[in-house]
Amino acid sequence: MQQQQFLRRVPLAAMRKPGRILLLGLVVATIAALLFHFHFSPEARIDRAVAGAVKALETEDDDALDAFFHPDFKDAFNLDKDTWLSLVQYSWQHWKDVKIRLLQPEIAIQGDRATMRFNAIAEATAADSIGPGKIPRRETATRQKVELQLSRENGEWRLIGVGDLSPAEWGVSPQMVIQP
Repeated sequence: MQQQQFLRRVPLAAMRKPGRILLLGLVVATIAALLFHFHFSPEARIDRAVAGAVKALETEDDDALDAFFHPDFKDAFNLDKDTWLSLVQYSWQHWKDVKIRLLQPEIAIQGDRATMRFNAIAEATAADSIGPGKIPRRETATRQKVELQLSRENGEWRLIGVGDLSPAEWGVSPQMVIQP
């Protein structure tokens, strides 16, 4: 009786070719492994964390950007998290409709530390060129070899350092936004 129920559920053609079932099982297992890797691997988590920071930059989301920075953040010029966030907020006053693309990302992980290197293209419209009777001035900047240092804390990857990316490349300096 149980054999008859099994026969009703499994197509007859599949029973004649057991290799098909094995092949189908391998395909399903491969797809599951790839989905797991691309969703749960440390590299995938880093990609999502950085993509979230890019979205925060594009949408002027202070809270999301603040959450991406590690409290102990320091860049190559010894600027801290608060200084960088001030620089970003200053930039938001002068640039609108920001779009950022990361190209050729490379991730190297060593324990709870990681380095992500990529090329970046940023486009934005100058805020002073927006309004009635004005022609929006769209500008593009390309930065080669951006390097982010990340630290894993409670399973989340957060920005703890930046390579040699100078705020001057943004057209601002810390003195412009930080009052003594």
